[in-house]
Parts: sequence; C-alpha cells; structure tokens
Amino acid sequence: MKDNIKVASNQAFGKIFQIIECLSASPLTMRLQDISIQVHLPASTVLRYLNSLIEGGYAYQDKESMRYGLTWRLLRISDRIKDTLGIRSMASTLFNELSAELGLGACLVIDKNSSCFYLDCVTDPKLMETTLQYIGKSSPLHATGSGKVLLTQYSEPKLASLIKQKGLVKLTSNTITDVETLENELARIRKQGYAIDDEECELGLRCVSVPIYDYTRQIYAAASVFGPTNLMTKEHIVETVLPRLKDTAKELSFRLGFDINE
Repeated sequence: MKDNIKVASNQAFGKIFQIIECLSASPLTMRLQDISIQVHLPASTVLRYLNSLIEGGYAYQDKESMRYGLTWRLLRISDRIKDTLGIRSMASTLFNELSAELGLGACLVIDKNSSCFYLDCVTDPKLMETTLQYIGKSSPLHATGSGKVLLTQYSEPKLASLIKQKGLVKLTSNTITDVETLENELARIRKQGYAIDDEECELGLRCVSVPIYDYTRQIYAAASVFGPTNLMTKEHIVETVLPRLKDTAKELSFRLGFDINE
C-alpha cells in the first residue's frame, strides 16, 4: 500500500513539473486545452495541478482570457539555489573524487573577463614538480585546455575582439600564437568535444578539458584533468582519463540544470 502511494506521489510531482516546463517554454499565457495537448494529459488532470500551482502562488489564471501562466515566485527559488549552491560547492566532492581516483590534478574553470579563472583546483602537491595556477588566479584562454573549450562558444567577431585586445601571448614553445591555427584548433575541439593543452601553458604539464553546460544549454564552465607528461600520456588520456572526466562533467551539467537527455 505504501509503495503504491509513493509511486502515485512521484507521478504527481512528475506531472506538475511537466506543466511548469510547458508554461515556462511559452512566451505567452496558455489555454488549458493547449497545455493538455502538449503534456499529453487529460484537461481535468491538468486543471487539478494548475489549481494546486495557483494555490501555492506559482501560477495564475488571467480572468479575461482564462489563460494560465507562471508567476515570478519560481525565480525566488532559483535565486536561493544560486545563492546557497554555487557551482564550486556543487563540484567540490566530484572533483575530489576525480582527482583521487585518477591520481592526477583536477580543475574547475570559468570565463571571467575573457580569461581562465580557476574556481577550484585539487591536486597532490607531491605529484607536481612544476608550478600551477592556483584558485583565484587567471590564465590566457588560448593557452589552456579549459580556455580553448570556453573559446569554442565565442562568435567570430568576439574572438577577433579578444585577440585584438589581448593578443595571443606565447607562454611556452607550444603555445598557439597564430590566429588561423587557433581557429582550426577550436573547430576541432567543437567536433571532438574536448581540448588538450599539450604543454601550451606550462612545460612539463599536459591537460585535457571538457565543457560543462547549464540550463541554458550554453557552456558555463570547463572541467580539466592535468598532470606531468610522463603520467598524462595521450593513450592514458583517451583510454582512462577522458571517459572519467566526461562522467564528472555530465553529472555537474545535470546539477546546473542541463537536460542530458535532450
């Protein structure tokens, strides 16, 4: 009996969120019949859930048109989540597990002022003989794996403006400093879904990075795994590191509201 109640309750929550998703996707208020068609539920069922949303202050019915829409009360929930659950707190455990499992460093990076900004970085200091960008510091976008991932969503004019403003600074002999080479590299990254920093930011270090998406379906951040070149061989990256890194990025994208099934 309890199991039946639990299943019914879960189904009810699922239907309510279907209706919320439907209303949120419409630029205008919607008729009951149209909502019913889009969520594949009987009008009577939809009406019952709409009344519950209205009672809770999350939806309203326009008295003249009799159409339904969402209130801004849902934004209050969104703002609270953003205030209390920043991406770093969501990612912390994931990145600690990733680093410990692989025995390599892991970084969480965002684009801030057109530079790589390190929100989090987990590594064993004994593993690294070279220096590393620490939390709160920045690196050029074109010279890092995460930066190149973030650059893949730049439009051509925005990329050109960035290069004009900041140039393509050479950090090592492997740093990309040619515009055409960078454009070709970004096209390749878009196609394969990941980027590699092959000692482009710092000699002796190799890094692989993947995108993290949010609920807008845009790249919000980049996740990377890095280590000495003798440990981060290209074979090890492809066979072991990259699949595990993608799993972490997929989970974090889900936590940021990205629909991984679309």
